Amino acid sequence: MMEYVNLLTGIRRVDMDPKIAIIGNGFVGTACSRGFKSLSQYIIDPITHPDNTYKGLSAFNPQSIFVCLPT
Repeated sequence: MMEYVNLLTGIRRVDMDPKIAIIGNGFVGTACSRGFKSLSQYIIDPITHPDNTYKGLSAFNPQSIFVCLPT
């Protein structure tokens, strides 16, 4: 469970299932995945998660997306 507070309005929102997406599951993407292991994750990587697609990402509707691509 994660609680958010809007600093402008003071309205609190509780999210029972915070979700993140990780695009790229190499060295950095794996570290992100391990760091956020308590959250629901959707990982897009052609080698480690070949069945996950960008359409599935849209349906998953994450609050945050980490883009971990080679430079």
